[in-house]
Amino acid sequence: MFPPSKDRLEPFQRLEGLSAGLPNDEERLSMLCTSISIWCADVTAPQVEALTETLKTLIGSNGGSVSKVEAWGLKSLAFRIKKNRKAYSR
Repeated sequence: MFPPSKDRLEPFQRLEGLSAGLPNDEERLSMLCTSISIWCADVTAPQVEALTETLKTLIGSNGGSVSKVEAWGLKSLAFRIKKNRKAYSR
């Protein structure tokens, strides 16, 4: 049994090629992230726009970028968050 014969190692040698498709550290940093921000329903629509711009500026100043913003509007939440049933989603 020791050392293992070549025919016993062959399945493990095939597994070595599988790691080639994994991203390296630089690619991991540039991967896309999806974030959803939720604001209380007490905030007005213009305030939500201003908060969105502030958040985009904050992300940009830290080296990130925002490629797309989807305004979902005022939505009913599936469960309460701090006694709120509705919130603005972006």
